[in-house]
Amino acid sequence: MTAIEKAAAAIANARNCRNGSIPIDGILELLSPKLRTEATEDARAVLVAVRHEDLLKALVAAAHALRSYQYGNAAPALAEGTAVLIEALVADAEGK
Repeated sequence: MTAIEKAAAAIANARNCRNGSIPIDGILELLSPKLRTEATEDARAVLVAVRHEDLLKALVAAAHALRSYQYGNAAPALAEGTAVLIEALVADAEGK
């Protein structure tokens, strides 16, 4: 299950629990296509907001690495650390 699917399920269960129900495993499969889409869109918005700070840090690190190369400096440790950070963020966004 991807991060978006986990968040969508949590949102769907939270909505369901407001009506007095208990959390349901596999709730996304039980939703109508419209409600599943709404929960997924809400989840995506939340995850984007949460990841915003991490994405900014990755972009700043990438900019520093590129500036270092621009001025002729070799910074393999900076490049490697930046690549690892960005790859982790991408994998998380893709649910890997």
